[in-house]
Amino acid sequence: MSDHPDIHMPEGHHEPAHQTAVTWEGLVQLLQAAAGGSAAAQPTTAPTHAKSEKTPDVAVYDGLGGSEPLDRFEAALKAKFKINADRFPMADARVNYAYGRLKGRAAEHCLVGFDQGTYADYTDVLAALREALGDPDPSYTYSIKLLALKQANRAFADHLYDFRALARRSGFVDQPKALRELLRASISRELTAQLAIIDVRHMDLDTFASECLRQDALLRSAAARAAASKPKPWTKPSATTTTTTSTTTAAAAPRPTPAVVARGDGSPMEIDTRRTEMLRRRSQGLCFSCGQGNHMAKDCPAGPVKLRVIANILADTQSAALENNPMSLYDDDSDSDNDDDPVVADASEN
Repeated sequence: MSDHPDIHMPEGHHEPAHQTAVTWEGLVQLLQAAAGGSAAAQPTTAPTHAKSEKTPDVAVYDGLGGSEPLDRFEAALKAKFKINADRFPMADARVNYAYGRLKGRAAEHCLVGFDQGTYADYTDVLAALREALGDPDPSYTYSIKLLALKQANRAFADHLYDFRALARRSGFVDQPKALRELLRASISRELTAQLAIIDVRHMDLDTFASECLRQDALLRSAAARAAASKPKPWTKPSATTTTTTSTTTAAAAPRPTPAVVARGDGSPMEIDTRRTEMLRRRSQGLCFSCGQGNHMAKDCPAGPVKLRVIANILADTQSAALENNPMSLYDDDSDSDNDDDPVVADASEN
């Protein structure tokens, strides 16, 4: 009988013990190998990494403007390949991108080298551009610009930014004492006067720059307070005032034209005409100046009439009345003795 309880051997069959053991051990090994083979057959997936976020493309460089545009192009290109290194793993990809951002003179100069494949990496493209289009002595150029830099009316913070940008490329980059003296000579007169009471001889460049920033802030704060406390200049109000209503604005009434009877040639017909007109205005209460009502000659919108004109008209009118009726001079109702006569009143008031 076999030692395994589930396997029944026929009677009379005898099996060696070592053969039965080997058989079962081999079966176990076969089962383990089958299980291990199925596990090994399962494919293993490598972990995937997301690409870096794409940065904006570098501005196109045309080879004009001297060394400053080339410096900006080089700095932008290096930053692009540093941030998006996983997007440009091959040197050929970097060379193709760098050449794709060129145009004009710059592209023409690098065309032969790009076609012949002489650029091993983008740094070779930059070196070729620097040799052909860059400044042959940039240190001297930036030193001249640094010597000519002045603060003027700008804030010291803006001036310090430009000063440090030029100093990094100039021949004074390794001379901090010389840079401190150049910075001191470039500040404004107001800031120089403010620093006159401070001993800056033993300050280093950074300490001197910090002190200048503090003093410049104090100066600008004082100037702002003085400007705020200054009284505003007085302005004369406008002589004309416009009155608006919620409804339509009425048009201004036209100025009446004087309608004084002109002095004629002294003929009887002319004298009679003037006398008739003056009598009509007196009886109807009209103005002697314009012939309209609701006001006297002294308040006439057309302007007062000269006394001489009214006096002549009144004289002609009274002369004509005396010629027609000499006794009217002694009449109580006559024009000469009537103090309330509108004609005389209007003439005197004008």
